[in-house]
Amino acid sequence: MVKVLVPVPEKCSGCGLCVMACTVTHGQGLTPARANLRLEKRCIDLDLVVVCTHGEGCELECIESCPADAIAVASTGAILIDNNACIACGSCGRACPFHVIWFDEGEKAWKCDLCKGEPACVKYCKLEAIEYRDATWKDFELIRSQVEEVCE
Repeated sequence: MVKVLVPVPEKCSGCGLCVMACTVTHGQGLTPARANLRLEKRCIDLDLVVVCTHGEGCELECIESCPADAIAVASTGAILIDNNACIACGSCGRACPFHVIWFDEGEKAWKCDLCKGEPACVKYCKLEAIEYRDATWKDFELIRSQVEEVCE
């Protein structure tokens, strides 16, 4: 099993450091809309980090839906988007069950790339509300149900 980011909602304060760490690490400045993860407010005292599971807990719908073959599994196991090959059709974003693919002004697709195995969101979250580890199917079932609630 590939190491992935596993949110721990009960530890999340909603501070947004994970989002800022992501955007700064990827050269996007302090622009939350350009983060490769989302922070969703569930209720007054519960926030949820929503991030790509890199094929664990889904059927790789983003890869299957891409007519340009711009999305592939890297040797590390991470699911990566080749922005040079992306034709900006949007099919991957619509197909992703976690709704974590976003598009820039040039309409190229972006998503979590696990920061080459050193996720900035994990490094800067002092509350340990995001873990980078092997995940279980139970983790993914929980994540998927939480994302479905947020997206309703």
